[in-house]
Formats: sequence, structure tokens, C-alpha cells
Amino acid sequence: MADTKTESSAESISEKLHDRFRDGSDRIRQRADLTAKTLGGLGTTVLTALGIAKLGDVFPVPQGPPIMAALALPLSFLVMAAVVGFFTYRLWRLNEPIVLASDVELMEDLRNGESERVQKIYLRAATLNRAPSLAAYEARAHQLERIAQRSDDAAAKRYRAMAHEIEYDVLETEAKAALVVIRGRASKSVGDIWALLAYAIFVLGVVAFALSAAELNAVHSGEIAIAKNCADVAKAGATQLPTVCRDYVTLPATHASAKQEADSALKSLTDAFYLCRRAAESSGTGERDCQAIRSAIVALASG
Repeated sequence: MADTKTESSAESISEKLHDRFRDGSDRIRQRADLTAKTLGGLGTTVLTALGIAKLGDVFPVPQGPPIMAALALPLSFLVMAAVVGFFTYRLWRLNEPIVLASDVELMEDLRNGESERVQKIYLRAATLNRAPSLAAYEARAHQLERIAQRSDDAAAKRYRAMAHEIEYDVLETEAKAALVVIRGRASKSVGDIWALLAYAIFVLGVVAFALSAAELNAVHSGEIAIAKNCADVAKAGATQLPTVCRDYVTLPATHASAKQEADSALKSLTDAFYLCRRAAESSGTGERDCQAIRSAIVALASG
């Protein structure tokens, strides 16, 4: 009776430890899944709001913007979105199943460095039970089951209890190894070298986005101010506008009167006669070649 109670107690402890380790793994996965969904949803919402607010301030792109700022703005936005997606994907990967086995070589779901960690846990459990490996320890349970099949009822019951105890020990060890693996993956998801690099890239993306948006917004605001000033000048009745205003304001076409056209022609002829006289004096040929221009001037002036 004492032996039966001891075996029953051992089975109960192993089973409880197995359930505890399995529940711990499930909780980590549930938190990771919730964190991934929260991060993905919140990140998408924040980036969308930020993009609409900032991109709406600088687009349409002002004329002649700084090329680096125009390229950095959408690029930095994509970088921030990529970092959010990177962490969301990493956290979601924690939900990938791990097929447990007493032989590490049969666990194909393990990643870099995880096989050695699991092997240490398995060897520690096997050594405590005087077995060369956890697989050998599990094989001992199968051997006891076969012996129980060929034994009388009392002996079979004892052998099966011993086999069940070994099975619980193996399941407990496997659950413990799975918990250690999932914890390690959770820590790496947010704290390894790639995660730190992603943090740095995200910070650089935020800075680049803010600086490029501010620069483009300043250019955009400056052009709006210039356009308003040019519009005010045009409304005031100016006949000519500065060169900078040609891209923003166009003066209505005006038709000159006949007198204005005649005055303009007379001025052109006068300027031509003056140039002709200077050329004649320089060459010493006299002003007879300029008489035609003089006659046109006299005719236009007398008309």
C-alpha cells in the first residue's frame, strides 16, 4: 500500500508539473498573440494618422522642392511601417507549434541554439533517473509495459504504475523544454541584435520623416505666401509682375490703343535713327543712309 501511494503521489506531482509548464507556454503564446494584434493594429492606426496628417500638409509637392526631403518623406514612412510589420511578424511566429519528442534530433521545429538548450534539459532529467538519455528513459517505460503484459495482476499493476511514472516524467521534461524554448523566442523577438537594430532604424525613420516633412512644409508655406502676395499685386492693377509671380498669377491680356501703338512705333524709329547716326559718325559716311528713317519719323509725327 505504501508503495502504491508513493507511486500515485509521484505520478500526481509529475502530472501537475507537466500541466504547469504547458499552461506557462500557452500563456506566453496568448500574450504574444495579443501583443502582435495590438502592435499591428495600433501601429497601423498611428502610421495612417501620421501619414494623412503630414503627407496632407506637404502634398501636392511644392514646385522645386529639396529633392532629398521629397525622397526621404515617403521612404521614411515605409521604413517605419516595415519595422512595425517586422515586430508583428516576430511575435506571431511564437504561435508556431513545437512537436515534442524525447529525442532532440526528431524535433525539427527547433531553431539555432535551441537544440543545445533542450538537450541539456533532457540530459539533466535522464541523469536524475539513471538513464543515458531521455529517449532511453522513455524506452524503459515501454519495456515495463511489455513486462506487465506477461505478468500476473499484482506485478502487472506495479509495472504499469512504474511505466506511467516514467511517462509523466518524460512529458514533464518535454513541457519544460518547450516552455524554455518559447520563453527564449519571446525574449529574442523584442531583445536580440535584430530587434535592437530595428529599434534604431525606427527612430531614424521617425527623425527623417519629421525633418523632411518640416522642410517640405516650410517650402510649401513659403510658396503659398508668395502666391498670395502676387495675387494682391495683380488685384491692385499692376501692369507688370515680378518674374517669381509668373508661376502663380497671370495678368489678363490687354489690347493697346491706336495712339499707344503709334507712340511705340515712333519711339522705335527714334531709337533706330539715333543708332544709325552714331554708326554713320563712326564710319564717316554721313547721314544720307539714315534719311529714310528720318522721313518715316517726320511722316509719323506729322500724321
